[in-house]
Amino acid sequence: MGKNPNQLGKQLADTAERLSAVRMSNIDEMGIYGLLVGALYGLSKAVELGYVDRTGTSLPVDYSGELRRVAQGLVTSDEVNDRGWLAGFYFNSALTRLAPICERLGKYAGKREDLIPSIREEVNRLKHDTNGVLCGRTVGLSDAVDAASMLVTAVSIVFIYPIKPRTPPCTTP
Repeated sequence: MGKNPNQLGKQLADTAERLSAVRMSNIDEMGIYGLLVGALYGLSKAVELGYVDRTGTSLPVDYSGELRRVAQGLVTSDEVNDRGWLAGFYFNSALTRLAPICERLGKYAGKREDLIPSIREEVNRLKHDTNGVLCGRTVGLSDAVDAASMLVTAVSIVFIYPIKPRTPPCTTP
């Protein structure tokens, strides 16, 4: 059985606290860190909005109607008031940030390992399959929160003990 929203919220808060203690030394680390902050924000918003896992092939009962209502709402306002759609938006946003963190971290450390293959595969389906993940999700909210927590651990280690020389930060005008 998966974790309840309170447990997920606590795990995310703990993960964010651990990330906030990590120090960045250069532009590469800032780029990786920024993706991770965005992923944690997306997961936090998904939990706050009551994201409901839909692993397997089940779609919301009136998903096409939900999409039309959101699109129609954008005609008159820039606000989306559908909590379910927003929760899914934030969840997908978090996944699309988590997936490239491994690749960037591997490039930075000089050793590529796919630490979160299920997330990467889900994001690839989301990006490349014509129906995205509408025919079935394999990753749930608890999986994504666990992946984020694991990536914070990996980042904290790699930023302290980089394998290749650090790149100098770029300067801004």
